[in-house]
Amino acid sequence: MTSDRFNEIVAEIIEVEGGYVNDPDDPGGETIAGIARRYNPRWSGWAKVDRIKARNEVPVVADVERELYEHYRLMYWDPVRCSDFQDDAVALVVFDTSVHMGTSRAATYLQQALNLLNRDGRSWPEILEDGRIGPTTLSILARCLRGRHGSKDLVLVIHTLRGMHYINRVRQRPSQEKYLRGWLRRISN
Repeated sequence: MTSDRFNEIVAEIIEVEGGYVNDPDDPGGETIAGIARRYNPRWSGWAKVDRIKARNEVPVVADVERELYEHYRLMYWDPVRCSDFQDDAVALVVFDTSVHMGTSRAATYLQQALNLLNRDGRSWPEILEDGRIGPTTLSILARCLRGRHGSKDLVLVIHTLRGMHYINRVRQRPSQEKYLRGWLRRISN
């Protein structure tokens, strides 16, 4: 996948994630463009955000754009090996899952989806759902993508797994219900 395509996908994620937010009900706490301070306390962009806040101004994405792109590549894109995917739609959904739910869950959902679509092992063998994308997962992904509706079905199953996770999360933590519609819109595009 080209660097330009990475930049386009990151721009899509930043648009979905939005700007600066500091919602006390958000488990990530202070967040800008999906980078939560609680989970990314050492991110280089926080120094700029803090300087802007010290001037009683609200930080905007453009203030930390370079840092965002670097962080997204290092922390979310590269660990799930999106550059090795041969399909932009699958790269987008796995990357978005990585940003919103973590790299291990993104990789696991990809692996689960591949296993769910393998027609009881007739299309390709089951793979270990270990949350790490290695040569076996990539090989099976390539086989899936060569099949009829491979990309479309794979994206649909990953979105379904995400939706199930969001619903269960809201059931376990009712305070998160205010986010559910946004989460569901995120997977309905």
